[in-house]
Amino acid sequence: MFRQALAIARRFTWPVVISRATIGGSAGSGIGTFIVVNEDGWIVTAAHILEEIDKLVREEQQARAHEAAISGVNNDPALSSNEKRRRIKTLGRLNRNHTDHVSSWWGRDDV
Repeated sequence: MFRQALAIARRFTWPVVISRATIGGSAGSGIGTFIVVNEDGWIVTAAHILEEIDKLVREEQQARAHEAAISGVNNDPALSSNEKRRRIKTLGRLNRNHTDHVSSWWGRDDV
């Protein structure tokens, strides 16, 4: 009976892998699952998986915004070198554990 249930479930149950790289250079991944519930591709998964993806994506967006702000200061020809350094210093630094890049893999490459 378990064997039959497994044969049915594996057609609908897929892994989701969340990978991230930090500003400090470390990388890691976490894995969860989701279930495809209909032919239109609707899925069900645990809320904490979606919350984690959302959090990491927001961190990645903050990292890109921080880089853009630094680039904007560096590329401003009206600013002196001292003023550029002062403005970049006021932008601060992101925590080394902050997400630099994140990706989610939803069980197949074509998703």
